[in-house]
Amino acid sequence: MTAKSLVRNVTERLGYDVVKKRPSFVDFMRRHSLDTVLDVGANEGQHVGTLRDRGYPGRVVSFEPTPGAFAVLSAAAARDHRWTAVNAGLGDRDEEQEIGVSAASVFSSFKPPSDYIKRFDPDAKAEHTARVKVMRLDTYHHFEPFEPLHTYLKVDTQGFEKEVVDGAGELLAQFPAVQLELPVKHLYDGQDGWLEMIRYMADREFRVAMIKESNFDRDTFEVIEFDVLFSNARLINA
Repeated sequence: MTAKSLVRNVTERLGYDVVKKRPSFVDFMRRHSLDTVLDVGANEGQHVGTLRDRGYPGRVVSFEPTPGAFAVLSAAAARDHRWTAVNAGLGDRDEEQEIGVSAASVFSSFKPPSDYIKRFDPDAKAEHTARVKVMRLDTYHHFEPFEPLHTYLKVDTQGFEKEVVDGAGELLAQFPAVQLELPVKHLYDGQDGWLEMIRYMADREFRVAMIKESNFDRDTFEVIEFDVLFSNARLINA
């Protein structure tokens, strides 16, 4: 018996599986020299903490429209000179819009929560609404230029992902990578499902590069959402 086989045999008897470390989204950024992240739907900045923990040293611009979450986000960004917090949402129009603010602020959304998500977590129900600033991504780029060819676009906006992508306009074709949180379960009224969004991105010449489970229903043992990384087929060779 080889040493590898012996280790596997022992760990399986102890109830563990030995698996190779899977590449992360940060590994993808590193491989393709992406030195800026647009963190859309940043909430309180949790995603940036994960990026820094995994060794990402680059620039981050975080967008969060809700006042309470933005207060926490901006305080965190003030301690990191390569992190900028923007008090706005991104969408397909430049306007002010009502957003439902949930007790659990990660569920706050421009779309009404479904009955499923309110059963999954009662704190997903909107407690009140707030009128917030929303802008298109290409509008933001006009006033605060960045280099999209070196930028990773991450969107986690509780059902508003398609609107964010639409708001990039012609700029979308210049992004090497776009990460979207996509639902398997029906979470928000009017939200496109994960298969619809994969087809939508394919029509724009983005192919699936990675899929990671992001939320799981432990009562039914079913996945709720995926984080899906799309790579730009025009810019990144297969």
